[in-house]
Parts: sequence; C-alpha cells; structure tokens
Amino acid sequence: MLGRIFTVGGYTLLSRVTGFARDIMLAAILGAGPMADAFFVALRLPNHFRAIFAEGAF
Repeated sequence: MLGRIFTVGGYTLLSRVTGFARDIMLAAILGAGPMADAFFVALRLPNHFRAIFAEGAF
C-alpha cells in the first residue's frame, strides 16, 4: 500500500514539474504579448472539448 502511495505521488510530482517546465518554455518563447494571447485563445476550444470528452464530463 505504501509503495502505491509513493508511486502515485511520484507520478503526480513528475506531472507538476513537467507542467511547470512547459509553462517556462512557453513564456520564454512567446513572452507576454499578443502572440501569447493568440496562442492561449486558440487552445481554449480544443481544451474545452478535451475536458468534455476525455475527462468524463458526460
């Protein structure tokens, strides 16, 4: 049981670290301007569909 807790915790930590690295890279590449705004607006619709269909919102 304890091993499973550490496994899930480790994967959660890995997910958070990679997400943080993704955000750092996006900020370095796009900056804080109109290009970043356009990127995030363009991702809203696909992320919305992912949330509906892939994350069990039905």
